[in-house]
Order: sequence, then structure tokens, then C-alpha cells
Amino acid sequence: MKTSEQKKSDELSAGNVQAIISAAKNDGHDAKSFRMNPPRRNLVALGPAKLAMVAAVFELYEQTMRKENIIDFDDMLVLTTALLRTDERTRRKYAAHWLHIAVVRLPAAWSLKRRPPELCA
Repeated sequence: MKTSEQKKSDELSAGNVQAIISAAKNDGHDAKSFRMNPPRRNLVALGPAKLAMVAAVFELYEQTMRKENIIDFDDMLVLTTALLRTDERTRRKYAAHWLHIAVVRLPAAWSLKRRPPELCA
């Protein structure tokens, strides 16, 4: 029989699910790619049922965000990087406008391959 502490460790809190989704977005995953090919880092221990539940929450979260026309902090990073990576005119505009970009605090979890300040260099 499991203790209450063991039962709690088996559960996924809303905060844990949000942290998994945030890390996945920062690794370049959207809900569809997460479901099709979930990142293995630190998620193997969840097991397939919990991983499927996180994927379902991720999909609902994305659908709701799109429906309400809102973005979260992770989306700001992902969308800015995508814009600077794919739109040469925009990238050149901001590269010419700012000669130096001071990044006071870069999120530790931000693992996007090329960050916006680097794209403007």
C-alpha cells in the first residue's frame, strides 16, 4: 500500500504539466509534434498514460490560446525567433536599428537554437 507521499509523487500537478509544456515549447515543440514525438529528456519516468495526458492538455491549451487570440511568454520567444529567422526584411530592420542588445535576464530554460538577439547580430 502506498503512503500519501508516494501517491502525491505519482500525481501530476497543474504546475508540473505547465512546466513540461513550457520546456517542450522552448525545445521547439508544438502540441502536435509533442504528441507524435515527445521529448525523452526527463519524461520517460512519466509513462505512456501520463505522457498522453500531458499531450492532450497541451493540445487543448494551444486550441484555447488560438481561439482566444492570446499568447504566453513561451510563445513570445518562439514567435519572435520564428519571425527573425524567416523574415529577412524584419531581421535586417532590427539588426540595423539596434547595434547592441542587452539581455539582462535570459530564461535558463530557453533552449531555442537561435535566440532573437543572436539573429539580429
